[in-house]
Amino acid sequence: MNRRRRVVPIPCRSLFPELAALLLVALAAPAGAQLQLLGYQWLSQNVSGVDGAPELGDLFGSSLAAGDFNCDGYDDLAVGVPHEDEDGVTRSGAVNVLYGGPAGLTGGELWSQADNGVPSSNEPFDQFGEVLEAFYRNRDAFMCDSLAVGAPNEAANGEDIDDAGAVWIFRGTASGLVPDGILVQGQDGVPESAEAGDRFGASISQGPLTGDPDDCTPVETPTSLLIGAPGEGLGLGDNGHGAVVRITMPCDTAGGGVGSLPSFVVCELFQEEPCRVLTASSFDLPVDLDPYDGFGGSLAFLRHDADAGWNGGDPIVGVPDANEAGGSASIGAFLESERNWAAVGSQYWTQDSSGVQQVAEASDHFAEVLEEGDFDGDGDEDLAIGTPRESGGADIDVGVVHALYSTGTAPSKELTATGDFLAAQGDLAGEATEAYDEFGGALAAGDFDGDGVDDLAVGIPGEDLSSPRVVADAGKVNVLFGVAGTGLSTAGARNFDGDDLFFNGANASGYFGSALAAGDFDGNGIDDLAIGEPGDSTLDNS
Repeated sequence: MNRRRRVVPIPCRSLFPELAALLLVALAAPAGAQLQLLGYQWLSQNVSGVDGAPELGDLFGSSLAAGDFNCDGYDDLAVGVPHEDEDGVTRSGAVNVLYGGPAGLTGGELWSQADNGVPSSNEPFDQFGEVLEAFYRNRDAFMCDSLAVGAPNEAANGEDIDDAGAVWIFRGTASGLVPDGILVQGQDGVPESAEAGDRFGASISQGPLTGDPDDCTPVETPTSLLIGAPGEGLGLGDNGHGAVVRITMPCDTAGGGVGSLPSFVVCELFQEEPCRVLTASSFDLPVDLDPYDGFGGSLAFLRHDADAGWNGGDPIVGVPDANEAGGSASIGAFLESERNWAAVGSQYWTQDSSGVQQVAEASDHFAEVLEEGDFDGDGDEDLAIGTPRESGGADIDVGVVHALYSTGTAPSKELTATGDFLAAQGDLAGEATEAYDEFGGALAAGDFDGDGVDDLAVGIPGEDLSSPRVVADAGKVNVLFGVAGTGLSTAGARNFDGDDLFFNGANASGYFGSALAAGDFDGNGIDDLAIGEPGDSTLDNS
């Protein structure tokens, strides 16, 4: 299973006015014992070897993606710094890349539009690095992972088209990431045209493998990227219907990231699997999606290892601003598509779907955060759904997390509400549900206890700490454990906050847990957890 996640939006209530930091936590449960904290790294642009300088409002750590970008067997970490003033250009954005090794993460490089070889120009408020996704380009076990960088606020290659959006591709090689092209709607075969407010690149996910392995080599199969444009108006005169573009990637015939690699190619490799623009009307849905629903606002892809063929798995498209037919606004929904985006058999899910716990309510924004993982150990990925703006009674934005499990036989596996898992923070021992905590504001799946079953880290960026001291909006992370044959459980859940881990303690408005990513950064065979704290205001926490 290739686990790559995730891009997490900044909490909706505020922008961070502070410096920022990243925490790497190493966890393990040796010999079946209780999960232990083995150690951690505190990383920021003030740490030796990490490029850049810490400045107010940089938001270092507000997005994260883990992948092996240099083919050395250790996961590396891309860190979004979307408010970086690169070369003095306000909030143009940048991405730090930290490389894994036996001692964990170490400094790498800093990428921005100001660098040679990176297409487009460095402009104010582009926020390059707001969205990150690590992905594999081929079905080659020795191939480096690559990185997609989204900037949904990009003004389309310098044209006066605000928030049209763009996605950059950085190819993994034995020496690390190198720039490999830009995706803009209406250019180089990318469907539709760049329009103000499209926000192309607001979500990105690894997509299904495409074509036949013989089109490359016996061990290399092209893959695809799914890119959300939740503001796409589809020529209907309104913004926000939304769309998802599927981009077919070329074969990387050099293998292992060594030697001369082919240029990035869009939409021309497989005529039987062309790049496509997908909208709500592409599917047989029980309701019509409306303007401003934001189809494609979140994305995931469930891999079904037992499925036959190269396209095994289901794309998941979040519609977090979907409205109830004739009723409440922004209840939220998601679509589970059949392979190859077939309309027949696709499922449309809300909190009112049969068997799903909770009910759909205005402003819930169900499916705002999506994460895939094999939480019951059956070899097929399941779906965790973060709804951080779910309210509980009079308490606003307390947040909940659902999990739906894959069922059925290949090639017709699909999600089922049977055994639907639901957790709020108050369901965990020693925890309480409070307004504005935003439980589920970030999710990351990883095998943190080494038992072969994925667990789920849950970010609670708005958590106020009350003991041993009061710290407003400090943030917290809970870890829920997966159980073979059963799925996620609240029993034995572990939690972390800044007072547990930092020498200087938690930070007010630190929003610890705003972004999460799982990866084996030290190569010990057990996943570690990277935790972003974009509002950190300290220069030294060692």
